[in-house]
Amino acid sequence: MAKTKPALFVLPFCSVIYKEKIHVENSISFLEQKFSKILLKYGPIEFTKYTSYYEKEMGEILFKEYFFFNKLISAENFHLFKNKTNDYENSVSNDNQKGRIVNLDPGYLTQAKFVLFTVKNRAHRIYIGDGIYGEVQLEYRKNSFTSLHYSHSDYSDKDFIEFVNKARTVYRQKLKN
Repeated sequence: MAKTKPALFVLPFCSVIYKEKIHVENSISFLEQKFSKILLKYGPIEFTKYTSYYEKEMGEILFKEYFFFNKLISAENFHLFKNKTNDYENSVSNDNQKGRIVNLDPGYLTQAKFVLFTVKNRAHRIYIGDGIYGEVQLEYRKNSFTSLHYSHSDYSDKDFIEFVNKARTVYRQKLKN
């Protein structure tokens, strides 16, 4: 008979989509208060070269930065942080604007996968609870992370995958300490 195991300690992650640099700087302050100091950073990239999905809400020419945080945390109830990032997005929104000024997407890294949290239900997303779904964006196979057929195009980018591979190396070291 299989026995349950405690939740893994994972490497926290969050990406930030924004139009103006000040908004990512403020978001970093919020994220560091919730997680810990930034361990690794990737970007900024011009996000609109990958998708126009957010342009109607956030404007044209958007940027995105990606962050892993220093302190490992338990995956148990980590999905609840998605509600906190949504609350933050709403708190910094301008009533005169048509939508958000930042979009924060939290997730985590294990040795086997890179996971994001979302409030949007799709066929490949699993309901976790509290209105949050989990989605594996990358899986580790043959000595590297690799994208899946539904992975977002920026997460499938070879430079981003190199960044996540580097984060995995650091994560594995942290697990040993």
